[in-house]
Amino acid sequence: MKLFYESQIGRSMIEMLGVLAIAGILSVSGIAGYSKAMYKYKVNKLTEEFVLFLNDFLYFKTSLLETENSGTNLATILNSLKIIPETWSIDGVYIYDSTSRQIRPFIRNKNKFIAIDYGLKLNQKDSAPNAETRLLCQNIWLNIIKLYDENIYTAFIWRGSGNDYTLECFGKNFCDNINRRCISDVTVSDISNACASCLEENKCTLAIDFFK
Repeated sequence: MKLFYESQIGRSMIEMLGVLAIAGILSVSGIAGYSKAMYKYKVNKLTEEFVLFLNDFLYFKTSLLETENSGTNLATILNSLKIIPETWSIDGVYIYDSTSRQIRPFIRNKNKFIAIDYGLKLNQKDSAPNAETRLLCQNIWLNIIKLYDENIYTAFIWRGSGNDYTLECFGKNFCDNINRRCISDVTVSDISNACASCLEENKCTLAIDFFK
C-alpha cells in the first residue's frame, strides 16, 4: 500500500507546441499592428507637413507667378524663402518629402497657374507599401484638396502617361459648368476608389493647380 501519490510535473510536448504556436501568432499580430501604426503615423505627419508647406506656398503664389521668365526654378525659390520643411530636401526642380516622394512645383504655362505634381508612386520598383501610398492619397484629398477648395482651379490623379486622368474635379470658383465636377461633390468612396486605382499603375501623380 502506497502512503504517497506521484504528481506529474511539467508539460507534455503537445502542450508546449500549442503554447509556442499561440506565441507565434501573437508575435505576428503584434508586428503587423506595429507596422500599421507606424505607416499611419508617418503618413499623418507627412500630411501635417504638407499643410504647413502649402500655407506658406499660397501666401507667395502671386509673387511666384511673376518669376515665370526669370530662369529660376520654383524649388530653389521656395527653398530660399525657408518654407520647405526641414525633413524635406531639393534636387534641381524637384522637392523630396520626408518619405522621398517627389514634388514638383511649377507654372503651368497654358493657364498661368501655380501647379504642384505630387509623385505618389514613381515607378514599378517603388518600395513604399501600397497601404501607405493609398492612405497618403486619401489624406491629401480629404485634408488638403477639400481644405483648399477656394484656392484650387483643378485637381486630379494622373496615371501612367498621356491623358490618363481620374477623379478630375474643379474648385468652387470654376465648377459652375455642368460638365465640371466640383471638389465639394467628391465622396469618400470616390476618393478611395481613385486612390486604389493609382496603385495598379507603374507611375501615379496627384496634380493640383492653384489659381492666382
